[in-house]
Amino acid sequence: MNANGSSASLQMNAALPSEVYNYNGKLLSAQQRKKQAKHDAQLLANRIALLQKEEERAWRKIHQTKNRAQEILKLREDNEKRMEERMQAAMHANSIQQQLAEQNKVNEELARRNRAQQVERMFKEKKEKVQAVRQEKQLMRRELLGMRESDVVQNRRRREEVLAQEQQLREMRERERALKLEQNKKNYEEKVKNEHQESKAKEKEVEQLERVEMELIQKLKSTQLLQQNAYSELENALNEEH
Repeated sequence: MNANGSSASLQMNAALPSEVYNYNGKLLSAQQRKKQAKHDAQLLANRIALLQKEEERAWRKIHQTKNRAQEILKLREDNEKRMEERMQAAMHANSIQQQLAEQNKVNEELARRNRAQQVERMFKEKKEKVQAVRQEKQLMRRELLGMRESDVVQNRRRREEVLAQEQQLREMRERERALKLEQNKKNYEEKVKNEHQESKAKEKEVEQLERVEMELIQKLKSTQLLQQNAYSELENALNEEH
């Protein structure tokens, strides 16, 4: 009967710490998840701020490019307007020269030369303006190409940074998971050790109580034997009187 009682007591003592361990494990797991969620939220906020900053920078470049294109178009329109005005002026001058030539044949050769010079200047200026516009277009193409190449490099760098951050996050989570498993293992081993020590202490206590019980039983038997002897002596004494 004492061995069965000791076994039941050991089973109850083994079950209760397991429930406490599970409860503490759930609390620790919830705290770790909360800490991890805060950390992940901070990393996401940093990446979102970085992406927003890059988007603002891209929009600034878009506005700068549009403004530059508008300046080039305005320059082209001004050049074309000036060339048109000069052509109109040249045409008007030619008309005047023709009238003067008709009125004064003496100045015909001079007028022809003047017209030829004006036309030559006009075409020369037009050629120079066309060349200037062409050079401006080439410069703009080079600038656009440079901006595209710069954007490609920056996008590649940002992708590499994001991938590096994700890799660091995975490694950090793996380390935290390993540390958590190691800590849980240590806690479990410590609880098993404590349970074993408590079980040994309880077994020693039971053994001591069993020894006390046996001593009391032996003492009771001795007392009962003495009592029986006393009854026998009393009975013999009574019988001798009759």
